[in-house]
Amino acid sequence: MQEDKSERRRDKRHPANVRTEILYNGRVYGGVIENLSASGAGIVTDQLEKEVDFVQYDTLELKFRSTAGEEFHIKCTIMWASYITPQNLRYRIGLELVGKHWDAISQFL
Repeated sequence: MQEDKSERRRDKRHPANVRTEILYNGRVYGGVIENLSASGAGIVTDQLEKEVDFVQYDTLELKFRSTAGEEFHIKCTIMWASYITPQNLRYRIGLELVGKHWDAISQFL
């Protein structure tokens, strides 16, 4: 039987659908924050030009704007990363937020 990953999460995830910049290892990638919770986020990258090794437990930063135009920078730890499909170089990444970012995420919850 397959384990339901949502049962392991501390906080309920909420749909976000917010454009973001992903700052990782000195590079900037485009993507979308698909969902947010008080402690984590699920993101999908845009199609990338070449393969990227998103390493578990590395830190990255998400940079995005609220609907009111306020800019947020959130540090995150990579919990897992996987290809959506290998041939088009898009990734789905599960993140844990580093620190408290209630101002940035409360509008999406």
